[in-house]
Amino acid sequence: MNKHNPDQIINDVIQMEERNRQALSLLLELQQEKDGHLLALHTRMGEVPSFVTSVTLSWVAQNVHLASNLPIFKRKADATKKSFTDENMPDDIKLRQPDWRRQLPMVLYLATRRHHKFPPLLVVGCQDWVYDSNAEQWGLDRRAMQNSHTATSLEPKANYFDLHTRNTKYYALDGQHRLMAILGLHEFLTKGKLFALDAKGKPEQKRFITRETIYARAQKENGEDEYTFHNRLEGLMSESIGIEIIPAVVNGETYEEAIFRLRDTFVDVNENKII
Repeated sequence: MNKHNPDQIINDVIQMEERNRQALSLLLELQQEKDGHLLALHTRMGEVPSFVTSVTLSWVAQNVHLASNLPIFKRKADATKKSFTDENMPDDIKLRQPDWRRQLPMVLYLATRRHHKFPPLLVVGCQDWVYDSNAEQWGLDRRAMQNSHTATSLEPKANYFDLHTRNTKYYALDGQHRLMAILGLHEFLTKGKLFALDAKGKPEQKRFITRETIYARAQKENGEDEYTFHNRLEGLMSESIGIEIIPAVVNGETYEEAIFRLRDTFVDVNENKII
């Protein structure tokens, strides 16, 4: 056989690419099946590393919390000393609390619109050691020696990472109303009913939706039969949404520097004056 036969060389290359594709497909499948792990792409902007991935709406409902619940947002900062003076949430965080009146309309949007779409969420990944001043992750200079979530590089260029999620809590910096809608959808599908809420989240007992009321609305808008509608409804929490994760504390930061960075980011993405 002629070792320099062009057709044979091309065939060998094609076969090798196919084997590589199959091997990569198998490795990715195994990675995605690991419980407590997410496959993510590493990005970096504004000197802060982040990881972009995709999760189900069910995962979001179970693992992502509102920004106001982030413990380091519970303390008020003294801008002159870059320290914290009391346990009251800063005013700039309070002013951007989600309006719970938007939950019900957004749940209706997800449940009745077949071509619904939410943009990705920006979330903070935080581990318990952040709040322990004696934790080994803090150096002698009181600077963090690692990021506040665990990520393992999967290849030499460090573009793709395995995110370990079990010991990390997540909080939405941008997309709190989207999170609110996902939480409401989860509650509705679990209980079969969802009450309208006032701005602060208190239920309005005389205003609520049921499967029957949503079906009537979906039938009017989409012409769906009952069987198709209920099948689609049951599959909603399995749909996926993009999330971008930034660490609550970045390697090399002090606790104070981290909270100021997070608060600034929160205000920037919620004021929407520049971005």
